[in-house]
Amino acid sequence: MLPHKARDELVNSTRFGDVSTNENVNDVILNTPTETAIKSRKHSENIQLDKTIKELESIIKEIRNILLLILLSPGEIGANQLNMILDALYKPKENKSKPLESQNTTSKSTIIPLVSTPTPLPSTTKQLVTTEVVNTKSISKNQVNGDKAKKVKKNKKNKKNKKQKTKRKKYPKYIREAMNDFRDILTEYNEVWAEYQMMQRFLPVMLVLICMFYFVSVVNADHHIRYAELHSNDFPEHGLDEGWLTINVSSNWIIQLYALNDECWKCPFVHVTTIPDTASKITLPVNTTFGTTIVLKRKHPGKDIEEDFCRFHQKFREGGNYWVFIDFETYITEECEVLLINHPLPAEMPILYAFLVLCALPVLILLAKFVFGKARKSSSLDVTEPSTKSKKDLKLSSHHTKSQSQDNDQTTEVKIQPEESSSTKDHKRTRLKSLDTFRGLSLVVMIFVNYGGGGYWFFDHPPWNGLTVADLVFPWFIFIMGTSMNFSFKGMIRRNNTKCQILLKIIKRSALLFAFGIILNTNWGPVDLEHIRIPGVLQRFSLTYLVLAIIELIFIRNYNIPKERSCAPLNDILSLAPQWIISLGILAAYLGLTLKLEFPGCPTGYIGPGGLHDGGKHYNCTGGAAQYIDVLVLGKNHIYGNPTPKKIYQTTAPHDPEGILGTLTSIFLCFLGLQAGRVLICFQSHKERIIRWIIWGVLTGVVGAVLCKGSQNDGWIPLNKNLWSISFILVTASFAFLLLSAMYIAIDILKIWEGDPFIYPGMNSIVVYCCHDIFYRFFPVNWQIHDDHLSLLLKAVWDTSIYVVLAYVMFKKKIFVAL
Repeated sequence: MLPHKARDELVNSTRFGDVSTNENVNDVILNTPTETAIKSRKHSENIQLDKTIKELESIIKEIRNILLLILLSPGEIGANQLNMILDALYKPKENKSKPLESQNTTSKSTIIPLVSTPTPLPSTTKQLVTTEVVNTKSISKNQVNGDKAKKVKKNKKNKKNKKQKTKRKKYPKYIREAMNDFRDILTEYNEVWAEYQMMQRFLPVMLVLICMFYFVSVVNADHHIRYAELHSNDFPEHGLDEGWLTINVSSNWIIQLYALNDECWKCPFVHVTTIPDTASKITLPVNTTFGTTIVLKRKHPGKDIEEDFCRFHQKFREGGNYWVFIDFETYITEECEVLLINHPLPAEMPILYAFLVLCALPVLILLAKFVFGKARKSSSLDVTEPSTKSKKDLKLSSHHTKSQSQDNDQTTEVKIQPEESSSTKDHKRTRLKSLDTFRGLSLVVMIFVNYGGGGYWFFDHPPWNGLTVADLVFPWFIFIMGTSMNFSFKGMIRRNNTKCQILLKIIKRSALLFAFGIILNTNWGPVDLEHIRIPGVLQRFSLTYLVLAIIELIFIRNYNIPKERSCAPLNDILSLAPQWIISLGILAAYLGLTLKLEFPGCPTGYIGPGGLHDGGKHYNCTGGAAQYIDVLVLGKNHIYGNPTPKKIYQTTAPHDPEGILGTLTSIFLCFLGLQAGRVLICFQSHKERIIRWIIWGVLTGVVGAVLCKGSQNDGWIPLNKNLWSISFILVTASFAFLLLSAMYIAIDILKIWEGDPFIYPGMNSIVVYCCHDIFYRFFPVNWQIHDDHLSLLLKAVWDTSIYVVLAYVMFKKKIFVAL
């Protein structure tokens, strides 16, 4: 049934609309018909209303049957049957002017089957939808003129006996729109279902093709893996940080292979090799330190055109056996799969083994001390000869008795005086253990790194920008040198040395350091004075100490601050105000020279690695102004010729990481260490010292992180050890402040750690450093080993342990060497 609102609208439109008469509403209202006419009109209106309602109910019933048929047997409605049904529903019925009661008996019924195929329908769908179609012919003719229409109106009594034209029924607008929408929906559904039936015919074929394709791909992949495993033994042994990449080609194409290392900043793809059309496979070593992007390009014969058809990024594993199979399918899909045939262990596993051994070593030493100590104690209890013990007891007792018999005051003096003298002696020899331990830790890590560090990339310097463990130790040494400078100056002032004497000592120490550095630079082979390297590690120490010590000597102040009181809250900074001004000026000079110095062939302010960087536009500009100053002052043959970016960026220009320009920032770093030592001089409270060190550590770290934007390459001033950039010295100084605070708490305050074993190399740093450089080629420090991470790591630990033992022996022998 229709909703109430629609039904009321239909009643109103039937009652006052143009359904059975041409009179409008105004004519009905203005005329005053008789009572008979009114009854006749009401009767006809009721009949028409009932007729319309029944027809609507019939339409709804037909639509319901069609929907039910579609749901029960979708797709089996033919287009012709559908159009016949819709035409029957939509076209108005034409009937003669007969009573409504006899209309159903005289009308003909046409049965339209809704199934287009001879296949019988299910029992639920065998119902046939009947549509009542009136076959009466329309007698609407335009022959009736206006006069006859007037006569028909006048002769209402004869109206029933004459044929009248049944006017075309006008359904409401919303019914017509709904029927049109329903027609469109059924038509579209029929088209979709026809397409689906067409797909159903090919569905088995499609499923078979998909299964065959999947089976072929699986079999093909399995065949590739088996083929690779069969030929995996044909390769030579891989080197350190290397794997193997094999490209198997089953098409007659000329393929160009290009590669790009992730560490290469702003570099283009580098052509590695050409795979000829006659080659079936080619095997290449790949670097496993950083990720690599590989591109395969097809070269068209007779044309200088290359098109990419395979591109992939891979972080290769050391010892990995990688295969890529190239065929026509790869070229069409432009996708290639990288297969790892073997399962190599992580290259970092030896670090875990070495760490566990080093952690277990102190436990074993303590256990050995406990066992041997207990055995020695039990053996001493077994001694039965009392002669030696009785003699000592007699001597001590007689001495003690003699002291008591003479005077009680003398006895007290005998007991107290040695303690006082020993305390005074200990006070004179008191050293800051945390500082010695920090120096020793830096030295031990430096030796470990210089002896290979197990061949790991994070124990080596980065190609250009970035920060690794190896980059920390040298700046920490510079920082500690500045911290120790406070105590050396304090000792010289306490001994009443004049400024001239102090200046001579400064020059002497700087000259010795520089000379030792030059000598150690010639340790690698025959000396060629035309190509001897002048800069170096000890040379950087020498120049840094010389400049900062002279500045400190000029503005020297009183270091003798009583222990019972501390300085004012900012006195540690204010006492170094002139030094701060000069140090900041040195830092500004470094920045100005780096960014504003013009030099031929390179853009002003360039701080890149040169070579392939930036598309190779600045190939010989490695280091920018730093390289230009070194070449200008020292000469091209007297600086380091194998810089760290040489392998990745393929540079050819020399660059010295310990050059002249970087000395300016190392002076500022040493001054920050001087500031840390001044905190020890000015403040006696542990809390005051630690708070200030932590503040300095956080401040320098934040400024350094802002300058580099927390990024490796995208900052304003990236972290760069080759250039000793401002961000680099600030970040390393931050680590130094925080690490010194931690060691000071653990060693000097809580005393939970004595600094072993790093404190021993820290007290003889110059001896240990020189020995590790001199005896590098001698046994038992150096011998031939297998080139893998485990062997190299064990050798580096062994070599470093030799110098730690040497420092321990010197400590026990009380041999301390200082310049």
